[in-house]
Amino acid sequence: MNIKNRVEKLFSLISNVEVVVIINASFEPDPNFYYFTGFEKGIYENAALFIFRDHIDYIANILDKKPKPNDFIVYKKSFTSKQEFKEIIKEYGKNALIGVNGEYLPFLYVNLFKKDFGARDVIDISSYINELRVVKDEDEIEKIKRASDLMKEIIEEVYKEINVGMTEKEVESKIINLINERSDGPSFEPIISFGANAAIPHHLPDNTKLKENEVVLFDVGLKYENYCSDVTRTFFFKPDKNSKEYKLLSEAYEVVEEAQKLGLEKAKEGVKGKEVYSEVLNFIDNAKGGKFKGKFIHSLGHSVGLEVHDPGIEYYLAPYGEKPLKENMVFSDEPGIYIEGIGGIRIEDEIVIKKDKSIFL
Repeated sequence: MNIKNRVEKLFSLISNVEVVVIINASFEPDPNFYYFTGFEKGIYENAALFIFRDHIDYIANILDKKPKPNDFIVYKKSFTSKQEFKEIIKEYGKNALIGVNGEYLPFLYVNLFKKDFGARDVIDISSYINELRVVKDEDEIEKIKRASDLMKEIIEEVYKEINVGMTEKEVESKIINLINERSDGPSFEPIISFGANAAIPHHLPDNTKLKENEVVLFDVGLKYENYCSDVTRTFFFKPDKNSKEYKLLSEAYEVVEEAQKLGLEKAKEGVKGKEVYSEVLNFIDNAKGGKFKGKFIHSLGHSVGLEVHDPGIEYYLAPYGEKPLKENMVFSDEPGIYIEGIGGIRIEDEIVIKKDKSIFL
């Protein structure tokens, strides 16, 4: 991870800005705090970065973890109260042309810099930061792969333990316990669906009990060194292979499996995300004589990184993915088929965009 290189790239995009300000205005840190420092944990409310072209000033609560010595990131000051924090950052605002991440920073701080601290102007540069983050370096890709591999291991382990009569919430609890033991925690609220609940893509676990001849859908993710995974697996639990439900859903599984491979093949550098989505949608709509037409009801993929839905929505494998894909972007590849009252099939893995086609992580 080369923080200096990231800063240089950012300023090459925003030549009219003198200093970039990243402030954790709530207890949940701005992901860009990690992106521009490489810190793993210990960054809490009101910690701040002042990013200059040749160095970064870091300011934090006196209770927070202090970073290791670094030639580029300078630990400047600590504070004990919000008022003291404001007095410290006031010095950075005087007559400065400031860039902020407007997607995270409350308008309160924009006002402080412009009206109270004497900044010449405050500019939202979130789109430029997002443009940097959507293309991953090798270190980021390796962390996402590790997060994905860990998640797959946990899914397989938990599925082997489920039995008739278990509730979705009980399975969720097992998943979360293992995630917390082996990683930095969940990357989003787990989706655990039995039977007809699997026809609802964002179904949240409830007290539905597992029965034989039902699908079981896990859509879960975890964080490894702040990087996210997002993995979906669908299983047939003790199927009655002569039943109409099994035959229909097994056909749907075949189609979804092929659709995911198609997405992997079509997603490559220079192709627009919406074009990949359209190819997969058309395939599902026409497969098996059109049996599943209209049953793929969401986008094919989103960017994955420090956030499970990372920036770069204009590149997503979706109807609004208007920009051509770039090498080393990381996306989910998650086609699905949903049949109300019966169940749903979804398979999801992370993929890395390359010049000729994508590859699975």
